[in-house]
Amino acid sequence: MQETPPIRQLVWALMGTGIIFLLQLVGALMSGSLSLLSNAGHLFTDVGSMGLALYAAKIGQNRPTEQLSYGYSRSGIVAAFVNGMILAAIAIALILSGIYRLFHPSPVHVPIMLVVTAVTLVLNLAVTWMLHPPHESHDVNRWGVYWHALGDALSSVGILAAALLIHLTAWLGWDALAAIAVGVLIVVASYRVGRPSLRILMEAAPEGAQFEDIRSTFLAHPQVHDVHHLHVWSISPDYHVLSAHVRVATGSIREGQHIVEQLSLSLKEEHHIQHVTIQVESDRHSASHPDDV
Repeated sequence: MQETPPIRQLVWALMGTGIIFLLQLVGALMSGSLSLLSNAGHLFTDVGSMGLALYAAKIGQNRPTEQLSYGYSRSGIVAAFVNGMILAAIAIALILSGIYRLFHPSPVHVPIMLVVTAVTLVLNLAVTWMLHPPHESHDVNRWGVYWHALGDALSSVGILAAALLIHLTAWLGWDALAAIAVGVLIVVASYRVGRPSLRILMEAAPEGAQFEDIRSTFLAHPQVHDVHHLHVWSISPDYHVLSAHVRVATGSIREGQHIVEQLSLSLKEEHHIQHVTIQVESDRHSASHPDDV
């Protein structure tokens, strides 16, 4: 139903992110840098997020059951949504802390800040490279973890620039500005992670799906006179589902089955809908209900 997540990569990324978190936490406490401390907090949530992603990757491989007939495909979606919410909360805290520090500056030990940031940047880049999904991947959980890692790497670049600017200008505000910039970056990442997973959890139509085009596919069949109760949603980013009632000219069960087979093939080829449930009704069927779509 969905691509198999790279469990071994997640394990290594989780270990690497844990090491980066400890280095930045110790460096922040030793240097007094808000931006380092903020990024350490971000990394702490990343450890939890990658742990969630690892759990989702493992459980997502379980076979369907009677109670979970589609299997555990949405475990990764739930993990991605939780990741997005955690990112948003951390971002707000970072931005507010940065604004406060702008008006209440504190001394920063620049050499420690520089060394710790440079070392962790190299590690961040290695983790990001390890987690990069294939460009054709639609796994929001995998992309969510990747955006976490990329955000960490970009944050380290900003903190390194802030440390250099403090060294050159002696203005401590650069540390606060870097913390605010990290917060803004995380807001963007939380949106990119949270939006697609929320759409799936809300059973919205798949991204890019054109409802009228799907309806037209039904009505293009010469024996289909009407379509109603039309619903399209996603179980996972690459597994889409459709249900509909169609009114046809024939009253033959065999002919109705043939129409369903033809419609299912057209929907799969034209709209990438893998699972189709169609109820066939004859023209003599009573009028549709007021809530029909």
